[in-house]
Amino acid sequence: MREVWLRYRAADAGALGRAKRVEFTKTLSQHGVDGYGFANCTDAVYTSLLDGTAKQLKAKKGLPTKANLRDALSKDELVFVMAAETMARMRIENEKLFGNSTCEAATKRSAARLRNAIEEDKRDTQRPLI
Repeated sequence: MREVWLRYRAADAGALGRAKRVEFTKTLSQHGVDGYGFANCTDAVYTSLLDGTAKQLKAKKGLPTKANLRDALSKDELVFVMAAETMARMRIENEKLFGNSTCEAATKRSAARLRNAIEEDKRDTQRPLI
C-alpha cells in the first residue's frame, strides 16, 4: 500500500510542477517574452538553483537532448524550481515587466534570492549534539 501511495504522491508532484510551469510560461507570454526568451528564463532558474543550463543538466544526468529534465529532478529540486518560477512570475506581474531581457533578469533575481535563502538555511542548520 505504501508503494502505491508513494507513486501517487510522485505523480501528484509532477502534475503540480506542470501546472506551475504553465502559470510561469503564460505570464512570460503575456509580458512579451517570445522565441528563445522562454529558454533563457528557464535557464536563469536552473543556473541560479542547480548550477547549469537545461542542456548542461541533461548531460550531467545522462539524459537525451529531447528528454524532460523536470522528470529527472529530485523532489526537492522540483520544489525549488517551482518556487523560483512562482517568485519570478509574481515579480514580473507586480512590477509589470515586459520583454525577453527584462523578464529574464527578474527571473534570475528571484531564483538567486531563493538560492541565497537555501544556502543560508544550510549554513544555519545546527549539527546534533549526539
